[in-house]
Amino acid sequence: MVGIYYDELQAFTVYKGQQITFDSFLPPFYQGHEESNLLTTSLQGTGLPVALSFGYEVEHDQTAGRIVLNLKVFGKLKWKVGTWVSCRYRFNVNYVSVMYFGPNAPTALLSSNQVAQCSTAM
Repeated sequence: MVGIYYDELQAFTVYKGQQITFDSFLPPFYQGHEESNLLTTSLQGTGLPVALSFGYEVEHDQTAGRIVLNLKVFGKLKWKVGTWVSCRYRFNVNYVSVMYFGPNAPTALLSSNQVAQCSTAM
């Protein structure tokens, strides 16, 4: 059977190229063949310094009815095939989410009706 060990996971949110939340670290875990795992964390940015234009940019995007956020996850993984375990590989995930505002916006903050794109690199 094939599985993956995930380790040193770090998540944060980016808005227009600027990190807007502190790093959040997730515990290591193993994902077996055809298993899925739900990861949860709290991403907060209170007190994090941002560019002077941040308020203007957010207001502009809200007026336009949408805001684009990137959830970034960095980490390391090891492959397990039978009893063999690989060396560690670094990986990066970039999840792009478009959130809509206004009367036609979905009621859930991140609903399945919203536009999203995810890319992974190793």
